[in-house]
Amino acid sequence: MPTKLVLLFILLQRGLGFSQPVFLQEDSLFCLTLRPKTAPIFPFFDKANTPFIKNRVQMLPLIDGAVAFHENTIFKTHVGGLFNWQGSRCYLRLGALGGITNNTSLFVSNWFEKPLKNGVNMSILPMIRFGYKPTTYVSAQIGFDRNLYGDGNRSLFLSDIGKPYPFASLRFNLGPITYQSMVSYLFSPSYLNKFKVCHFFHWAVNKKLVFNVFESVLFNSGDTTSNRNFDPYYLNPFVFIRPQEYAIGSSDNVLIGFGASLSFLKAKLYGQFVVDDFLISSLASGGKYWGNKWGLQLGWKHFATKNKYKIMSRIEGNLVRPYTYSHLGPSLNYSNENSSLAHPYGANFLEVFESHAIIKEPFSLLVELSVGRKGTDYDTVSYGGDILAPYTLRPSDFNISILQGRKTDFVRSRIKLGYFFREKKDLEGYLELNVRYSRNTQEKTLWLFPVIGIKSRFYNDYRF
Repeated sequence: MPTKLVLLFILLQRGLGFSQPVFLQEDSLFCLTLRPKTAPIFPFFDKANTPFIKNRVQMLPLIDGAVAFHENTIFKTHVGGLFNWQGSRCYLRLGALGGITNNTSLFVSNWFEKPLKNGVNMSILPMIRFGYKPTTYVSAQIGFDRNLYGDGNRSLFLSDIGKPYPFASLRFNLGPITYQSMVSYLFSPSYLNKFKVCHFFHWAVNKKLVFNVFESVLFNSGDTTSNRNFDPYYLNPFVFIRPQEYAIGSSDNVLIGFGASLSFLKAKLYGQFVVDDFLISSLASGGKYWGNKWGLQLGWKHFATKNKYKIMSRIEGNLVRPYTYSHLGPSLNYSNENSSLAHPYGANFLEVFESHAIIKEPFSLLVELSVGRKGTDYDTVSYGGDILAPYTLRPSDFNISILQGRKTDFVRSRIKLGYFFREKKDLEGYLELNVRYSRNTQEKTLWLFPVIGIKSRFYNDYRF
C-alpha cells in the first residue's frame, strides 16, 4: 500500500504539483465566529467537524467603496461575487471582483489593472480553485488564485497579499507529517514570464510544537546558461532545490526558509526565517556583505472567550535585510506582476504589526496597526528596499546595513466596525477608517480614507 501511494504521489506531482492553502486564517474575525480553535481550510476535509458549506451552494456578494482625503480626492470601489460548493470529495470556488480607482499608489496593488480615460483605472481580481481528495493521504488542487504559508498576518515564505496566478498543487499526508509541493506560473512586466516550484514540509511533533521547512525556485527561459520553457529537474519532489540548482549550473532564484510554532494556554508563539543568499566568510567582517539576504519574523497571538465575547490579539515583528527577494531583473525576482509574493513592504525594513479583534455577536470590532521604518531608494541607486529593482544597482558590495538609503518612518492603521447579517456569519456589513502616515527628510504625508461596504469573508482583503 505505501508503495502505491508513493507512485501515485509521483504521478500527480508530475501532472499537478501540490499545496493546501489556508484561505481563512485562524485569527480572522470570521473564524472566531465559527470555531475559535480551528482554521477552516479549503477543501475542508475535517472529519471531526462537518464542513459549514458541505453539499451546499453559496453565492456571496461584495460591494465596498473607499475615499482618500488629502490634497486631492481619491476613490476606489469594488463589486463582485463568490460561488462556493463543497462535496464529499470535491471543492469548487468561483469568484471575481471588479473595481475602478483614480489612483493605485495608495492601495495595495493586488488586482490586475487596465488604464481607462481621465486617469481612471479598471481592476479585476479572479478567484478560481478546484480541489479533489481521493484518499486520506492525498489531495490536489488547481486554480487561478493566491496561496499562503505561515501563522503570521504577514508571511516571509509565500503570502496571499499579492496578485493571483495559475497554479497546480498536491498535498501528501502521513500522520503528523504533511508535505506539499506546488507549481505556479507567474507574470512579469518583461517579455519573459516565470515558473515557480515550491516545497513545504510541515511536522507536528505534538499538539503544541510544529516545525516547517520551505524552499522555492523561480526560473524562466532567459537563464544565462540555457534556454528552456520548463525545467523538469525541479519537478522531483524528493530532491532539495538548492543542490539541484547548482547541479544544472543555473542562476535561478532560490529561497530557503525555516519556521516553528509553540502553542500554550490558548496562545501561540511563531516565527519564520528565510534565506535568499548568505556568505559565511563575510561574518568575519560583521556580516554586512550585500549578498547576505535574509528575513526574520517573530510573533505571538492569543485567543480568549469570556462570557459572550470572543477576543483575539496579535503582536508580530518582521525584519528583512536589503536586496532579499530581488534578482537581476523582473523575470527572476520574487514577485508576480510587480506584486510581492512575500511581505508587502518588500525588503530593507523593520515592522511591528499589532492586531486586536473582539466580537459580541452580531457586532465586531477590529483594530490593526503597522509601525516601522524602511530604507527607500533615491538618485537612481538601489538601496535594497524595492525588490523589483535589479540588485546590480547597489552602491557597493560591503557595508550594506539594514535600513540603509533614505530612512522613512511609517504608521498605518485600520479600525473596522462590522455587523454580521446571516446566521452562518458569512456576510458582513462594515464601516472602516484607514490612516496612513509617512515621514522622511524630504516630505511628510498623511492620508485618511473611510470605507463602507458589505461583503462575504471567504478571502483575505488586505488594505495595508
